[in-house]
Formats: sequence, structure tokens, C-alpha cells
Amino acid sequence: MSTIIKQVFRVLSGIDIDPSITEDAEQCELKTSFNNSGQIDKDALTEVLGKISGRDRCILSIFKDDSEICSSREGLDIVESTLMTPLHRSCKLEAKLRINKTKQDFTLSVYDYKAFTDYLVALSLKSFLDVIGNLLEDGYITLECYDEEMISWRTMSILFKKHSDDVQLTPPDLKEKQKIIEIRKGLCHWDKNIDHVMPGDFFVIEGTTTNDALQQSFKASSVVLMLMFLLDYSTLEREKLRFKLSGYKTISGEINTLNISNIDYVTMSFNDIRKIYEWCYYYGQHDEKIAIARNILSLNATFPERGNQMLNINNYTYDTIQSNYKFFEIEHVRQYVEVHGKLMDSVMALQSKVVSAVDGFIKEFKSGFYITMSFITSSVVIRSVNNDSFLSKPLLLISGIIILIYFVTFFFYRNELQGKISLMKGEYDKIRNRYGKLLSKTEKKEVFGEDTSYGSIIEFAEKQLKQYTYYWVIISVVLFLLDVGALLLL
Repeated sequence: MSTIIKQVFRVLSGIDIDPSITEDAEQCELKTSFNNSGQIDKDALTEVLGKISGRDRCILSIFKDDSEICSSREGLDIVESTLMTPLHRSCKLEAKLRINKTKQDFTLSVYDYKAFTDYLVALSLKSFLDVIGNLLEDGYITLECYDEEMISWRTMSILFKKHSDDVQLTPPDLKEKQKIIEIRKGLCHWDKNIDHVMPGDFFVIEGTTTNDALQQSFKASSVVLMLMFLLDYSTLEREKLRFKLSGYKTISGEINTLNISNIDYVTMSFNDIRKIYEWCYYYGQHDEKIAIARNILSLNATFPERGNQMLNINNYTYDTIQSNYKFFEIEHVRQYVEVHGKLMDSVMALQSKVVSAVDGFIKEFKSGFYITMSFITSSVVIRSVNNDSFLSKPLLLISGIIILIYFVTFFFYRNELQGKISLMKGEYDKIRNRYGKLLSKTEKKEVFGEDTSYGSIIEFAEKQLKQYTYYWVIISVVLFLLDVGALLLL
């Protein structure tokens, strides 16, 4: 019990008294009867009440025959004068101290650890998780205990700290915690969501005590939560948890959760369940792992059913799950090698098509250029041999027509290449969408190039199209201008 509380009632009665105590997350209330000696030290009472946390607000009330005769709301002077009056001297009175608690700076006071424990362990599991969830709405909480008899202990997000101990809670990685919760949402169906809590919030990692009832309740709660993270379907009500597991066998059952202290039997499976839970949720490949875990659990585990509140996870269940996963990995690697080989063959065939299309475009460019230049050159040579003028209007007109044909032909071949490039992009997209999920980011980059591109071959084709477009247009325009200029000079 808190020495602060003892001191309050010692000042009132002059002797040590153990009051009746009730405490929850919102208030602590203490009651006791005492014989009023008519002597009270107001300064001592002020001092001891001042030791109560500044986060909280306390009210000391004095009752006689169930009627309040004074209260600290009116001031301690009134309390002192009332108790010292002859009317109340030597009378049996009742003192009630109520402390209204406020969470501040991620910290909440606990004045009597046993009373607070009794309150929590008497709750149903649903109510227990709701209370802890409210405490953890910011992600973590320090419960500062003014009880000198308790020993500090903590989980990853909850610290029960003796007031006199110089310990602090390191805030957990809230992003990682939320990530686990989001993974669970994708793998399991909960009829009623439990916000802010996950099994790790209840794993005691420092200050473990075997005879601590609250730690035992934390352990039992974590087992049920881990089961909910592993099962296909769970619905938690005040009286019971109903669940369904679909593996090699389909199992339905229920756990009586009306009183959290009555589910301690599940802690026998704590270590085995924890290994399976952490393997499924903390090391990637969540979908495959939980599917394998559910299959093996449906064969190797005994789950509570109506009238049979037994939970038994065989010691070899985790090893069996690991073995099955190794077989899955071997088969997955074999399929991956086959798919990767087919993928590379498809990409290489596609690349060959792109290269052929570009080669065809360049070939047409060169052929048209050679034909045009050959006609102009041969016409000039023939006229020179016949001692005619190098140029004539008929020759220039025919040359101009050939140049125009060469220029118009460019659009036909350009559109053809553009169509082939678009077709190749479509095939690239199909292949990337079909096989992309099987590849890592590095492999996708090696096979397809950057995510926003279509590989180096497609980039090469587009670059060649752009480059030879310039060549084709420039050559056609230059030849046509020379032809027209020569025609005007004649």
C-alpha cells in the first residue's frame, strides 16, 4: 500500500489504519472508520495530501452516520475546525479519500498496485483489452505506482514504475506496431475490432515475477490475442471468444472470457504460440507463412470447444511448420527458376522483334536515299556525255517528283515503326504485369529497366526513330529546295 495513503489516515486517526481501497484507471477511492480524538495537525495533513501527484485531484470527505460533515473542497481549515468541535470529538467517523486521476505526458498514477490489479483481473477479457487499449491510445503509457511494495516491470509499450525508481519507458516503434496491425487486418477477420493493442503490448520483457497476478493476466491475454492474429475468424464478446480456423481441417470453437483470471490455462501454450506468431508476422512472406501455420495448427493443436476449455499446442508444432515452409521454399524456387527462364526468353524474343523493326526502318531510309541520288546522278552523267546541259526542266520536274515520293514514303515507314513500338510496349506491359510480382525490384530493373520505362531496346528504337526522322526530313527538304532553286534559275 502507498505510504502516502497510510500517512493521510494516520494524521486523521493518530494510528496506522489499513483502509478499504478500490482503484481503476480513472480514480482511486479509500474508506476507513476512525475514532475522532479531536486533535488534528492541519499542516501535517496539508503536507501529506501535497504528496499526491499534481496530475490528479483529491477530495477528502468526513462522514458521520452516513452524512458528510466536512470536505477538503471547503478547505482544510474547515476540516480541522469541524473535527475539533465538541460535537464530533470522541465520535466514530468515516473518512473517504477520492483521487480523480488524469493521464498526462503519457503517464497515469496508480496508488495501490494490488487494488488496481484486482480491478483489472476481475474484468472480462473484452473489457480488459478495452481498458488497456484506451491507456495505449497514444502508443505507450507509464503507470507510476506510489506503492512501495510493488516491483517495477514493463512490456514494450507499458511501464509499471515504482514512484521512487529512476526508470523510463523508451517509446516503441509505433510505425512498426501499426504495420503489424495492418498485416493482421489483411490476414484475419475480426467481427469487432480491438484498437491500439497487439500481443507485443503484453509481453513482459523486464521485471518478470511468477506470483504477480497482473503479469499472469497479461500473459493469458497475449496468448488469446496471438490466437486471434493466427485464426481466420474471431469475434470477442464479453462472455466468450468465438473463432474458426480453416486449414487442412476446419475447426470452430470458443473460449470463455467472462473473467480474465479464468483463462490462465492458456498460458501453458505461451512459448509455442509466440514462436509461431512472431514467425508469421515479423519476418516477411506473411500470406504464405500464415497459410502453412493454419494448416499445421488444424492438425497438431487442440482448441477449446464448448464444454472443453483445453488449449494444447504440441511442442513439435512449430518445427513442423518450419519443415513445411522449407518444402514450400524449395518448390517456390523451382517454379521461380522456370518462370524466370521463360520470362527472359520472352523478353529476348521481344527485343529481337524490336531490333528487326528498327533495322527495317533504317534499311528503307537508306534504300530511298540511294534510289533518289542514283536517279539524279545518272541523269546528270548521261546529259553530260551527250554534251547537253547538266540541268533541264523535265529532269528537274522528275527529280522533284522522286524527292516528294521519297519524303511521303517516310511517313508510311515512320507510322509502321511507331505501330510496332506501341505493340512492343503493350507486350512489355503484359509480361511485366504477369511476372512482376515474382521479381524483386533489382530483378525487375535488370529485366525491364526502370519502372517508368520499357527497357533499353524500346528506348533504342524510339531514339533511332527520332534520329532518322531528322535525317529523312532534312535530306528531303534540302534536295527539294535545290531542285526548286535550279528550276527557277533556268
